[in-house]
Amino acid sequence: MAGTGLPGAANSQFAIYNNPVGVCLDAFGNLFVVDGGNHKIRKITSAGIISTFAGSGTAGSADGIGLAASFKNPYGICIDPTTGNLIVSDRGNHTIRLITPSGTVSTIAGSVGMPGLTNGPVLSAKFDSPSGIFVNASGDIFVGDYANNSVRKIVNGIVTTFATLSGSPAGVCGDTNGNLYVVNRAGNSSNKSVNMITPLGVVSIYASGLIDILGICIDASSNLYVTSYTGVSIFKITPANIVTRIALINNPIGICINSIGDFFVAQYIDNQISKITSSGIVSIYSGNGFIPTFNNPTGVCTDAVGNVYVADQGNHLIRKISPNGATSTFAGSGLAGSNDGIGSLASFDLPTGLCVDALNNVYIADANNHKIRKITLSGVVSTLAGSNTYGSIDGISSVASFTYPMSLCADTQGNIYVADRGNNKIRKITPSGVVSTFAGSGLSGQTDGTG
Repeated sequence: MAGTGLPGAANSQFAIYNNPVGVCLDAFGNLFVVDGGNHKIRKITSAGIISTFAGSGTAGSADGIGLAASFKNPYGICIDPTTGNLIVSDRGNHTIRLITPSGTVSTIAGSVGMPGLTNGPVLSAKFDSPSGIFVNASGDIFVGDYANNSVRKIVNGIVTTFATLSGSPAGVCGDTNGNLYVVNRAGNSSNKSVNMITPLGVVSIYASGLIDILGICIDASSNLYVTSYTGVSIFKITPANIVTRIALINNPIGICINSIGDFFVAQYIDNQISKITSSGIVSIYSGNGFIPTFNNPTGVCTDAVGNVYVADQGNHLIRKISPNGATSTFAGSGLAGSNDGIGSLASFDLPTGLCVDALNNVYIADANNHKIRKITLSGVVSTLAGSNTYGSIDGISSVASFTYPMSLCADTQGNIYVADRGNNKIRKITPSGVVSTFAGSGLSGQTDGTG
C-alpha cells in the first residue's frame, strides 16, 4: 500500500522539483509552485494532479503559451484577486511576468537582463533581482526589489518606488487595511525583521529578532506567519506582536495559507512542498519524486474509517495512510525525543506498537522513552503513562513506569493493555490513567496461572 523498501521519510506525490521557492493558491484550491531551479511554474490541483503550468524548463525570457514560455530562476508568485491572473517575479530576468488562467505568459514590467533602479513606464522600468510579490484588492502590484533595498509599486502601467528599506526585501504580503508587511533581510541571520508599510509609504519595524526569515503570509485575523530558513521553523506573529513557533520544518522559503488555516510551504533544499494543517500536523504534499518510504516500521493498526496508522520506528514518527493510499506524517518531528505537543512539535524515541480505541484515539508504545503516548484525532500528543525512567512501578500516569513497552491493545471500555517487554509483564491502564500489573510475575518463563 505504501513504501519503497528504502529507508527514508518521504511522503511525496511523485513530482520532482529543483529548489522550489514560492507558492500561492487560487480561488479554486489549486496550488501554484515556483520551481525555481527548473525555471517552471507548476500547478497542483485540489485533487493532487501535478502539471507544468508554464515554462519550458530551460532558462530564458520568451513570452508565450504554457511550455512555449520561459523563465530564469523565478522566485515570487501571487494571484491578482481582480483577474485571477498569476503574477511572477522572474528574478534572473529582472522582470515581472503575468500568466493568465489559460497559461499565456507575458512580460508586464522590467527590462530583460538589465538590472537597475529605474521608475517610469513598465517596459522601460528596471528592477534588480525582484523577489517577493503581492497584489492588493485593487490590483496594485507590490514588488520586493531585493538588490535595490526597496519596494516597488506597479499601477496603471507605471512603476514607482513605494518605500526604501534598510536591507533587502524578501517576502511581501498585505492586510485588508492596505498595509504591507515585508521581510527585511538587513542584519545578521539571527536578527531579521518584518517591516510594516502603511498605504502612505511610512515604514516601521513590526517585529524583530527573528531567525533568518524569508517568506511571509497573513490570515484573516491579521496574524502573520514567517518561514525561518536556518531556524527550520514557521513562526506566528500576532497583532499584539507575540511570536510563537507553530511548526518545525526544514529549509522553508515560500508560504501561503488557505481559507481553513492550512499552510503550504516550499522547502528549498528538500525539493518538496509540505502541508501544515491548522492543528499543526505536517505532511509532504508534493515532491521528492519517490514513493512514500519508511524506516523499520514495526506497528500497524486501523481506525473505524479505514485509516492505517504505522509506527515508523527508525524515523521516530507515527505515519497515517488514508483509504486512498495517501501517506502523511501524523505526529513526530523525525528526531528522537519525548516532547508532548501538536503534530510535528511532538517527538518519540523508537515507537514500536500502536492501537486505536473506540473514539479513534491512537496509543503508542514509545519503547525508548518507556512511555505510553496518546494522539487525539486532531494530532495532539500527550503522555498517558510512564516516565523517561525505566521501571515496573504501578500507579497513576507518570508515577508508573515501564521498561521498553512493545505492543498494546484497547478493549471496549477504553482500557489499554501493554506488553511490557523489559519487565516480562502485561500491564493495564484504565481510562483515568491508573496503571496496574494485569498478568506476569516479572520473571521470564511460560507458566500458566492467575495474574
